[in-house]
Amino acid sequence: MKKVNIYMIAALLLASITSLNAQIINNERGNGSDDEIVTLVGNSNHIGGYGAFSMRYFKMDGIDGAMFGGRGGIVVGHGIAFGITGTGFVTQPVYDPIIGEDAMVAGGYGGIYIEPIILPKFPVHIAFPITIGGGGIGYNINRYNNNNNNYNWEDNWTDGRGFLLVEPGVEVEFNVMRFFRFAVGASYKFTSDIDLRYENNTLIIPRNALNGATVGVTFKFGSF
Repeated sequence: MKKVNIYMIAALLLASITSLNAQIINNERGNGSDDEIVTLVGNSNHIGGYGAFSMRYFKMDGIDGAMFGGRGGIVVGHGIAFGITGTGFVTQPVYDPIIGEDAMVAGGYGGIYIEPIILPKFPVHIAFPITIGGGGIGYNINRYNNNNNNYNWEDNWTDGRGFLLVEPGVEVEFNVMRFFRFAVGASYKFTSDIDLRYENNTLIIPRNALNGATVGVTFKFGSF
């Protein structure tokens, strides 16, 4: 996917969600009374922040994988958050007949995120985190080491490859305690093409293999 298309998707999603959030905030604050200025972020007097970590499941080219990530940022007016985020991922090791070894895909990505939050003061509500950034990916081989009867992952069997990414998501959040929220959600990764190849120049995975859905849970701690 071309770079311009990725950022167009992000812009359209953000504009739609922010518009919806502004309308809901408008209704909450007196059904749009003429004597009150309504902003995109609701009550702009509130500034908070939170840190979070997440665990997610995904599939790449039919192989199960796991993601572990974290993010942190500020919350403005209870209605929108933004900051930085990072995620690492690995697939399940499987036997690769071309190289005669077990191997797995591993990598990570990061960037900025923007998160409109709908009805944040309700015990159960919805958030729409959108990540825009990039990362890297590689192919790791599990070789048996006769010296210590152990398996060692070799990270440099292939050169890493970079990619751009846009990842919109949706989370159902639960206000467990004043400073703790638990979320269950899903997202979809849109990435630029990944050109990861064997030494014989054939592709290891399809160029769009990282595109796809993820599901998981997120634990958030802070002032919301």
